[in-house]
Amino acid sequence: KILVAAEVRAVLLAKAETGKTIAESIAPRDITDTDGEYFNEHFGVREGTQERGTVRAFAEIYNDHSAAISIESGTGDPNGSRTPAHHTLLRTVEAMKE
Repeated sequence: KILVAAEVRAVLLAKAETGKTIAESIAPRDITDTDGEYFNEHFGVREGTQERGTVRAFAEIYNDHSAAISIESGTGDPNGSRTPAHHTLLRTVEAMKE
């Protein structure tokens, strides 16, 4: 029961909110989607309960920008045009370890 306790949820949510702030600050700002919104404006936090295996609370950072996967992982094409991988979420995790 401790893995889904309100206190655990509060700590996880606070950590995720801190991560969201870091991600927004280090994300590229020169990439917009079709609505003219920047990648760094699309980060969010969601929390809930994982039901598979050991039942536990979770909180996670996400980005719902239309090109989030391409921006995070990078792209390449045969014509030489490419989007470099920005690894914003990976760099966020590294920054949170410090």
